[in-house]
Amino acid sequence: MNDDPEPQKANRPSKHKRVRRIRFGLIAVLATAALGFNLSIAYYLANDEPDDGRVYSLLAVNLLDHNVFSIEKSEPFTPTFVRVPGYPLFLAGVYSVAGNGNDTAVRVGQAILYVFACFFAYLTAWNWRGGTRRRRRKAAVWTFVLAAFCPFASIYAATLLTETLTIFLMAAMTAAATCGLMTSSKIRAILCWIAAGVVSGVCVMVRPDAGLFTMGIGLTLLLSVFFRSREHTLGSRFCAVFLNGVIFSAAFCLVLVPWTVRNERVFGVFQPLSPAHGETPGEFVTHGYFLWLRTWIDDSRYIGPMLWDLGDKRINVDDLPATAFASGEEKTRVAALIDAYNNSDPAHPIAKPGPMPDADAGDDQNNTNDSGDNGDDKSDDSGDAESADNVKLNLAITPDTDSEFAVIAGERIASEPMRFYVMLPAKRSASMWFDTHSDYYPFAGELFPLKALDEDNYQHVWLPLFAGFMWFYTLIAVAGVVLLMLGRRPMARLWLIMAMLMTLPRIAFFGTLENPEPRYLVELFLFAAILGGIALAGVRCRCPRDAASVTASYSGN
Repeated sequence: MNDDPEPQKANRPSKHKRVRRIRFGLIAVLATAALGFNLSIAYYLANDEPDDGRVYSLLAVNLLDHNVFSIEKSEPFTPTFVRVPGYPLFLAGVYSVAGNGNDTAVRVGQAILYVFACFFAYLTAWNWRGGTRRRRRKAAVWTFVLAAFCPFASIYAATLLTETLTIFLMAAMTAAATCGLMTSSKIRAILCWIAAGVVSGVCVMVRPDAGLFTMGIGLTLLLSVFFRSREHTLGSRFCAVFLNGVIFSAAFCLVLVPWTVRNERVFGVFQPLSPAHGETPGEFVTHGYFLWLRTWIDDSRYIGPMLWDLGDKRINVDDLPATAFASGEEKTRVAALIDAYNNSDPAHPIAKPGPMPDADAGDDQNNTNDSGDNGDDKSDDSGDAESADNVKLNLAITPDTDSEFAVIAGERIASEPMRFYVMLPAKRSASMWFDTHSDYYPFAGELFPLKALDEDNYQHVWLPLFAGFMWFYTLIAVAGVVLLMLGRRPMARLWLIMAMLMTLPRIAFFGTLENPEPRYLVELFLFAAILGGIALAGVRCRCPRDAASVTASYSGN
């Protein structure tokens, strides 16, 4: 009989293997839960509301059926470049497999892509955290949880909008650039920067403003010369950074070449991206009107009536806030321009009110006054009736009216430059970030005023909850910034610089536009998840008998 315990011990799984199995099981459970959560949102909260989604779908269908990139619904299918081709090509790829117009398949695909984006965020947090494997793993898992179950970003898988695909590509380029900055192997660095450049180019072909992410990565690469190993001379470090920068830039530009060549051949113009206002060659753009909007608009609630409904609906000057005018005289001038716009559809003119009757005139005179009602329904058709939803208007701001808007805007900018260049952009940026980000949910709306919340849609429950989520993500992201800033590793500062350069320019840029929509910043919640994961990984809770304590640290090597 063998009493030696060693063989029995060898037959048992080691503690290390058991721990690895448990970890793998937990990750599998998290991934399954994340996939189920995002698929549920994509399927059960499917939203066909965005008009942009219809445009993208039409472009994809025309590509498949007529081999032309066009937004026309019937022949002739005139080519266009008002949208970059990335997202329509994605839709066309899904339609070619699942059938034209199968938007359910698109939403399912987007939900899966978003979960993959969370895995890229997992890898990024692992590398940014530094230190022991246990600390890295903790930061990565927290990041995955925060990203995968973020309600602000998950909802876009339920729409036909570019946000989900942009988040996936942004996460991929960030992970690739992080690996390129970390590796000491020249071959591996070249491969990482090729991947980062190609993915960045594809991302710009999906959303042109994603070029701000590319700029952030490029600037981080340039600054990395000061954070590389001191074993090499400054000259050798600069040469390595220069080579990687050339590779990254060349790969990025290479992706843009086919679209640029196509636009040059079809339209005879150099157009590597889509026009800023989606205009066709020679189309009039109301730059003066847009400039006037930027002198006062600071809230997303005015974007619909002042921008997206322009041309289809009239504008009521009394609905504008007092901040839209610098004085009563300016309001009178603006009201005259808006009145000209409101009357620009000759088929549906606004009935001019007749002279006010005398005070002692009876009701019969009011009812028979020719200037008010001529006995038929003509004034009703041209007055209140044509503003109804079932009436199609064809309104336009003329070049003369637009130039007058530009004059008014120029005067106000000259009198209040600090307000125009600093205060309003800052307020627009704040309004975009500190929003409930409830767009495309059934309970979407504004949190304030509280008394206006729709209890039938449970806005009084969901909107405060979403506001709380927003503040939670914001605060833990700030905590992650502080921990990276206080970290002892030089690379921690580089990751902080990278995060700031990929987020702050985007926030600042959209703050300068006349349409501060909160959805333009939804991609940045992935960085909030990464920074928040780093922060939560540094939190330690201890509960000894005498006192409980909570500490936060970042002590990576």
